[in-house]
Amino acid sequence: MTKKITIDDLALMIKRGFDLTITKEESKNFATKDDLKNFVTKDDLKNFVTKDDLKEVWEELHAIHGDVSYIRNTMSGLIHSDIRHEDAIEDLTVRVHRLEKKTGIAK
Repeated sequence: MTKKITIDDLALMIKRGFDLTITKEESKNFATKDDLKNFVTKDDLKNFVTKDDLKEVWEELHAIHGDVSYIRNTMSGLIHSDIRHEDAIEDLTVRVHRLEKKTGIAK
């Protein structure tokens, strides 16, 4: 079953096509061939970062990873201990205050 297209249908299709077409004035905002000549090329990017640069970055990243692992391992012992650090600090503060009072250097 074929749909018959009338002249009016065809006129509407053509009008919609023209409605979607930009004007010469609107096209002035688009890049020109001369604009595109100034873009960076793949070859420019290949020379931008060398393998030696990447090696230095990799070595630095590896060192940072080691430092973070060390800190994580050190901190895990503090975090998982049974003593609450706030309680320990408060206890030590009280004890220091008593010692200062007994020795006569209390503030």
